[in-house]
Amino acid sequence: SIKDLINMLLSKTRAATIPILTKVAPSEPGLESVALDGMAVFKGDRWIGKLSLAETRGMMWVNNKVSGGALPVKLTDDDYACLEIIRSSTKVKPLLKEEQLEVELEINVILNLAAQVTAKDYSSVDGLKYLQKQAKETIANEIKQTLKKAREMSADIYGFGDAFYR
Repeated sequence: SIKDLINMLLSKTRAATIPILTKVAPSEPGLESVALDGMAVFKGDRWIGKLSLAETRGMMWVNNKVSGGALPVKLTDDDYACLEIIRSSTKVKPLLKEEQLEVELEINVILNLAAQVTAKDYSSVDGLKYLQKQAKETIANEIKQTLKKAREMSADIYGFGDAFYR
């Protein structure tokens, strides 16, 4: 929202992020359509980089902004599943451990199996446990990938600096 953007721009530590939209083929003739193509990252009034779609979702997991959508999950080299995100919540806890600032994340997600591109049936109890494990790894990898990119840009896209300041 505009309010979020203003708060990011006024923050002494946080980098601002703004959605990048790309024009796509319309679903109906005569209609204009756009799709999210990542996030632009700003420090002050300077553009410093871009987050991919996966990195954008990694940022959204941490910032408690994932409210639905699809989570593609790799099951094997050739098999994939699509999990529908029903609900998620994230709690961020800033910590001071041995003179180091750390952040602990608690992410709770409710998912449904929406589709699977595999001959194996993952709807059994063991299959669903495996899907849960793979979803957890996918979410963790998205967050780690985003954190790495943020470090490369020396940008606090999460607002951790503000959390530690409080």
